Amino acid sequence: MLWESKNRQEQFFRAIIRGRKSKAVQRRIQNDRTAGPRWILALLWIAFSVVGGYVLFFSPMLLIRGVLIEGAAFIPSDEYRVVVDGLMAGTHIGILKRQNFFFAPTGEMERVLLSQYPVIQKISIQRSFPNHLVVRIVETQTILQWCSGGPCYGIHGGQAVPITPSSEDSRYDPIRLSVIDESAPPVAANMPITVDVYLQTFLALYQNFGKFIPGSVDRVAKTASRHSDELTLSVSEGWKFIVSVNRPAEESLGVLKVFLDEYAKTNKDRSRLLSVDLRVEGKIFYSEQNTLSPEETSFQKGDDDQLVRKNSQREKGKKN
Repeated sequence: MLWESKNRQEQFFRAIIRGRKSKAVQRRIQNDRTAGPRWILALLWIAFSVVGGYVLFFSPMLLIRGVLIEGAAFIPSDEYRVVVDGLMAGTHIGILKRQNFFFAPTGEMERVLLSQYPVIQKISIQRSFPNHLVVRIVETQTILQWCSGGPCYGIHGGQAVPITPSSEDSRYDPIRLSVIDESAPPVAANMPITVDVYLQTFLALYQNFGKFIPGSVDRVAKTASRHSDELTLSVSEGWKFIVSVNRPAEESLGVLKVFLDEYAKTNKDRSRLLSVDLRVEGKIFYSEQNTLSPEETSFQKGDDDQLVRKNSQREKGKKN
């Protein structure tokens, strides 16, 4: 009986071994059957990748063929287009064409256009499949710049930003507004400088002057210092007025209009007027030609909220 038991065990293990060999043979046969299709599929993927890579990187079909400029007014659109076309010339690392639809340097285009044309306030460049670029430009109506003993700078985010082209380019004169710091402290590119209030006040005064008073103001204003909180503007009639940048521009212009209306009651015109000082709230100091002490002549608000002439101490002494 012991011998029969051993025979059964041997037969059992042999059956297991035969089963394993049979499964291994089946797997080998299956692998042999699928090996051919796998190689074919791999070759197809390689061919597809090669063709796709060629189309993506080198095909003439994906070269930029047209550049559409939208929003150009002050600067001709053709001038913008020449800059964009120039930046697409050549190749990346000597292989990929910069004119390729997917690799055109749109970020570089935006940076160059913004630095080269101060009239551009905002710009975006988008790809239009399969071979066009759309350049959308928003141009500003005025270029604000701060000038202090050297080249003028734009002010963005509280920092001095170089303006290109330089201030000598007369093409931008009709839209340039400049504030000159007469104390002339040095200014350098990217230097923190808090003068936005001067520029914005000047812009508001320049744009709204004609709404209150006939005439216009010059495109250049002055300040004694960027810490003085004052601006001096020249009027087309030949006189000047001084304002505080801490007061809203419309309020200063309203006070100036009231003064000029009062001044017209005793003067047929403003030909003798030299300057009007609006820095002190509630008072207006003015000077005229051929007066010995113009700084002593002023107007101030009376009890009825009207401007009342205030006689100087020197005038009182003469009367006595």
